Amino acid sequence: MSKGTKRAVLVGCNYPKTQFNLHGCINDVKAIRGVILNFGFKESDVNVLTDAPGSPVLAMGANIKDALNRMVNKAKAGDILFFYFSGHGTRIPIFQPGQPFKQDKAIVACDLNLVTDVDFRHLVNRLPEGASFTILSDSCHSGGLIEKEKE
Repeated sequence: MSKGTKRAVLVGCNYPKTQFNLHGCINDVKAIRGVILNFGFKESDVNVLTDAPGSPVLAMGANIKDALNRMVNKAKAGDILFFYFSGHGTRIPIFQPGQPFKQDKAIVACDLNLVTDVDFRHLVNRLPEGASFTILSDSCHSGGLIEKEKE
C-alpha cells in the first residue's frame, strides 16, 4: 500500500479588539505547524488561517469551512488529515418540544461565525475509507465536536 498524503488546516483566533480577546492562539498555531512539519507534513499541504494583521487568509467561518472542505475533497485512502483550532468554543442550545434538552458544540471563528459539530460530522462522513482525520481543538466545549465517532 502506498503512503498517503498528509494535509492540515490550522486555525488560530485571538479576536483582537473585541471583548473576547485571547492571547497566544496564533502562537499555538505556529508551534503546531512546526511540530507537524517535523512529522512529515509538507509546507504546501499545511493551510494556516489566523486573525493576525496581514494574514493571507483570515480565520473567518466561511474560510475555515472552505479550507476543511477542500482538504476533505482531496482525500484518498491512506491520507492523513489534521485539523487544529485554538480559540473560543461554545455551545448552542437546541430546543425541540417534547425532546430532551440538547446542545450542539461549535468553534468560534474570528468573525464570530460558528463551525459546528454538525459541520464536522458532515466532513467526517465524506471521508473515503482508509483516510484518517484527526481533530485537535484547544477551546472550551471541544469534547463534543465529533461525538460518537469510533477511535
